[in-house]
Amino acid sequence: MTGFQRARAGWAVAAALLAAAAATPAAAQGCAANLQVQGAPMLTPMVYSTWGIAPGVSAAAALDQVARAAAREFDNIRVDRRAGVVNGVQETSGSGRPQFVRFVVRKQGGGVRVDATFRVQAGQVAPEGAVRDTLCQVIAAAR
Repeated sequence: MTGFQRARAGWAVAAALLAAAAATPAAAQGCAANLQVQGAPMLTPMVYSTWGIAPGVSAAAALDQVARAAAREFDNIRVDRRAGVVNGVQETSGSGRPQFVRFVVRKQGGGVRVDATFRVQAGQVAPEGAVRDTLCQVIAAAR
């Protein structure tokens, strides 16, 4: 094997390892880091948003997985397959004022990107850590 062939084989192995690493749960850690929160607790509506990438999966398969995972956490799940959207609600305060969630699944490169938005009405609160964990759990289900 020539030096060039050894180098080429080494690059092929490195590329395969990088691809495998991107497909592991470590790729999901971006979801937590991507969380953005807008609003003032109790004074204005709060909007929690984040996103994650699921490499190597089709949009249709990811949408099904996201819908299943969302149904475990939220109520009144509605799926719009044409738009790649999963909508749901959560009413935990007893006030009858629902909190809304939306997941959008779209093709990106060789996989999908899943965006999540959770809206809490003014006068209500939701612990940031719990919201982050739940949204990221549903996003991770796309894999």
